[in-house]
Amino acid sequence: MRRAILLQIAVACAALLSGCGHDDDATTTAAEPNWAPPPYVKYVDPFIGSGGVGFGFGSAVTGAVAPFGMVRLAPDTSKGGNDLPFYHFSGYYYPDAFILGFSHMHFHGTGATGYGNLLMMPVPGFTPDKIVPTKYRSRFSKSDEVATPGYYSARLANGNILAELTTTGRVGVHRYTFPNGASGAAVVIDAGRLLDGQATDIQLTIDPVARTVTGHHHSSAGLGRDLDLYWIIAFDQPLKAYGGWQGTDVLAKATSINAATGGGGAYLDFDIPNGGVVNLRVGLSLVDLNGAKNNLTQEAPAVDFDAVHKKTEGRWESLLGRIKIVESDPALLRQLYTAAYHALVMPTIFSDADGRYHGFDHQIHHADGFQFYSDLSLWDTFRTLHPWLTLVYPEAQRDIVISLLKMYEQDGFLPIWPVSGSDTGTLIGASAELVIADSFVKGLRDYDTAEAYEAVTRSGREPSPPGSSSPGRRNIGDYLSLGYVPVEDDEHGTSMTLEYAASDGALSQFAKAMGHDADAAEFASRAVNYRNHWDPDTKFFRAKHRDGTFRTPFDPNAWGVDYVEATAWQYLWYVPHDPQGLIQLFGGRDSFNAALEDLFEKSKQEYENLNDLTKLLYRTYYWAGNEPDIHTPYLFVDAGRPDLAGRWARWSLQHNFGPGPDGLPGNDDCGTMSSWYAFTALGLYPVPGYDKYYVGAPLFTNAEITLPHGKLRINAPGAGPDNFVPHNPSLNGKSLPDFIFRHTDLAQGGTLDVEMSAQ
Repeated sequence: MRRAILLQIAVACAALLSGCGHDDDATTTAAEPNWAPPPYVKYVDPFIGSGGVGFGFGSAVTGAVAPFGMVRLAPDTSKGGNDLPFYHFSGYYYPDAFILGFSHMHFHGTGATGYGNLLMMPVPGFTPDKIVPTKYRSRFSKSDEVATPGYYSARLANGNILAELTTTGRVGVHRYTFPNGASGAAVVIDAGRLLDGQATDIQLTIDPVARTVTGHHHSSAGLGRDLDLYWIIAFDQPLKAYGGWQGTDVLAKATSINAATGGGGAYLDFDIPNGGVVNLRVGLSLVDLNGAKNNLTQEAPAVDFDAVHKKTEGRWESLLGRIKIVESDPALLRQLYTAAYHALVMPTIFSDADGRYHGFDHQIHHADGFQFYSDLSLWDTFRTLHPWLTLVYPEAQRDIVISLLKMYEQDGFLPIWPVSGSDTGTLIGASAELVIADSFVKGLRDYDTAEAYEAVTRSGREPSPPGSSSPGRRNIGDYLSLGYVPVEDDEHGTSMTLEYAASDGALSQFAKAMGHDADAAEFASRAVNYRNHWDPDTKFFRAKHRDGTFRTPFDPNAWGVDYVEATAWQYLWYVPHDPQGLIQLFGGRDSFNAALEDLFEKSKQEYENLNDLTKLLYRTYYWAGNEPDIHTPYLFVDAGRPDLAGRWARWSLQHNFGPGPDGLPGNDDCGTMSSWYAFTALGLYPVPGYDKYYVGAPLFTNAEITLPHGKLRINAPGAGPDNFVPHNPSLNGKSLPDFIFRHTDLAQGGTLDVEMSAQ
């Protein structure tokens, strides 16, 4: 039951929020709401999304993370044998009993394995058998495990060692406390182990006098492929023994290790016989060893674990503080601020402290006036994450757009799913086009807009050039000549066409805003290509042969057959750019609303009948844990039923998200699901590529988002878990009868008022 927060705000916003500008717009009122009190980091629970079953596994990273940090220093875990790779895409799975070690690079929330580079593990003394995970791993207790923004700790049963981690973004900091009377105090550095495969070309050097380990390896496993990683490990205690291994050969007192294949690493046995504390600072770089050393010097020059932790926590507090809500339910506070936290974990900043980065042309470049980002799961993130960053954290989104343009310059084409220094080509669509177009039409333009326009329109018209790592718009020839992608080209051609049509709609908006009317008309005409897959008899989008006939047999419940990661039910609604056109295909609003309600009623029934076995499987109807139809509740707004949009968005919020390890409905996909939650809980939802937001069903009576030039206040009297029907919305006093407003209306902040009820 909701309780009022008895908190009196006695100071101005600038004293509460780091970096908050002057509040001189119309949103300020004399009586401030009873905001949930800072610090906001106390509401974040990184364990949300680290558990779950089957396709409901969130794949969240739980370790020490800085905003968009290159270093995500986190535990890699195991249940003790026969581990399913599916549950270890981020390295960590909440039910596991063992920690294998702490590695420095991870994805967050993906459905693919990558990274796990440079694993380190404290042990109570080194013995030659401790060069494999089954010998250096340790059980740990969940009751002793702690994770907060920028910090992680666990007590290892093997040796009763307290392991603590923090990070600056480019430097990982370890603090290992060994108990009094410990039999030994050592750290194993497994330079060959990755989450998916094994690193090669391992070279490392131990300097016991300077107390450093320097090294390099090459990673070509999983999505984190073609990665050359350089590191320096600085430790603060003297050694009584040291060495390394190459393959299975352990070399005592060796100062140099070279292992082309077969694995390799080093061990450090510290001279602290009565127990004590060992601190290790690890600088990483994808450029060279000098870059790793400089990152260490610039970001963690001295041994001061607590100072690093405090500074990183302060960065998180400043960013999370851009969002304020009135709420007293601890579970809802935890969910909202954890969602905001997860939306700032990825993508990854890969430029060094000196600005150098490894480009997509395999050359070293300098990021002048921006940070270079990669690890962009664009097919997922264009839908909610990038619109969220554009709204709340535009400085990060601006650098992401510039990074995409640098990839375009260096690789010859826009990427599909870039990881570190190359494009993996994973999944479909032309999502980079949408990300750039969306940023532009929503007013983010502090970059070379002419080059951006060139990049997206070239991607929309041409195949990728020879030598580019990007596949571009696959089968673009048939898409342009036939108006669709036939099954002879790709069995998922239906999804391809629908995704390309949505991108074409965004390009038409970009062209219109740039004043290129002929281009705008061209892309607008292609944006209706989705109609070429419409079957009026079944009222589904169906796969088509080159001769124009539909492929048979047709089963709308079949998953992944004609549609990427989806059924026909889920791609049926993927026309976010032309909802009125989709409504017309159904024969009008009444028929459309009836069909959409049928989808959600079937979804509700399916959800209520899930058991532990069926949770392992995909969903047939609306699937909150996968991308193609996550926008679907808001289509009710376009059909004149915002009450149904509120009902079903709230249903999804309450039944698919939660405050525990299973609190995400599927892979977070680099913050995509978390951004969906944040938008939906706050009561607005974006249309990617368009200057358009839906008014949704705010969960909180009052919310405030700090924007670059003002604040967006959301006042929703009557809001609460049981009240999901919005009424009488207005923005800055102007009525919004269609429950839609524009990003341009928020340039100086504003006030969104919407009344909430259960009826």
